[in-house]
Amino acid sequence: VDQDWKNGHLTKVKVQSHAGQPLYIKYPGIAAKTVRNSAGKKVKFKAKDANTIVVSKTKVGETYTIEM
Repeated sequence: VDQDWKNGHLTKVKVQSHAGQPLYIKYPGIAAKTVRNSAGKKVKFKAKDANTIVVSKTKVGETYTIEM
C-alpha cells in the first residue's frame, strides 16, 4: 500500500495485489472515486456504501490506484 497525503488529506492510494484476492477499501466518499489498474484502465467495483468499495477480482502483481 502506498498513500499520498497533502495537508492532512489523502490524495492517492495505490494497492498491489499479491494474492489475487478481493480488495476492500474504506475511506469517506470513496464510492464516488475511480479505480484504475496499472495500465490506467478503469476497474469495476461494488460500493457497499458511500465509504466502502470492493474490487472483487484482482490480478496478482497488478497495482490499483484511486485518486482522491
